[in-house]
Amino acid sequence: MDVDDIKPGANFVSLIDEKIGSCDALIAVMGKEWLSSKDKAGNLRLGDAEDFVRLEIATALRRNVLVIPTLVAGTSMPNAQDLPTPLAELAQRQAVVLTDKDFSRDVDQLIEALEKVPELKEKKPATGDAAQKRGAMRTIAWVAVLPIVLLAAIVFWQWQKPDTAKLEGVWEARVNYSWGGSFNETFTFNVKRDQLIGTASFLGDTRGIQEGKIDGKRISFSVPFRSMSGSDITEHKAQYTGTLSGNEIRFVMQDDRGYPPVEFVAKRNDRSA
Repeated sequence: MDVDDIKPGANFVSLIDEKIGSCDALIAVMGKEWLSSKDKAGNLRLGDAEDFVRLEIATALRRNVLVIPTLVAGTSMPNAQDLPTPLAELAQRQAVVLTDKDFSRDVDQLIEALEKVPELKEKKPATGDAAQKRGAMRTIAWVAVLPIVLLAAIVFWQWQKPDTAKLEGVWEARVNYSWGGSFNETFTFNVKRDQLIGTASFLGDTRGIQEGKIDGKRISFSVPFRSMSGSDITEHKAQYTGTLSGNEIRFVMQDDRGYPPVEFVAKRNDRSA
């Protein structure tokens, strides 16, 4: 709708104010990365006063438009202190939760909330059964709500998709191991479909990674190593799980000897980008 309606040279901020001012209700669909989503420069989108999502919600709150936070994919409602000042009031709004398991029931709650908005109330028909009217209203509401929900699912899926171009390359980290050692470790990643391949250094020695997987922005793999006790040599594995965020991967490493897990952040080597 924005693409169709916005003319070349139009002022986005003024147009958003005009469009939101003419709305009776705004459904703010929030996924797991709604708070943490960043722009190409690595800055939080909600921290940008000119971000369109922030502008639209802030404008709706300022103009007393009904704003319904709608949480998808197990997302929790943000606290006021986690939001920029123009959006802080959003934390006080009752949210609707959409789940896969109870999708129909949850959407019914959203429809009922919309039906209470005076401007959205259906005019009483001259004839017809009340149940049929309710069913017709529900059908119309589903037609209105489903595109929003489907769009939210698509956006959330796009956010969760692994960006292989960002993942592939060389990453470096200073790892402080729980037994006292500290090493500069290097990770080289390549992606083949949903499989992660490459190398990882452990205690300074480069090893081939095994069982590499990609699940959204989360990666996991293991590296083999040997432990010597006296004349005995035993085979072990260190298991890594990480979350990609911009030019950082936040890792947790746990080996199979029972040591406490180690947390560290690997950063992209710019020369590999």
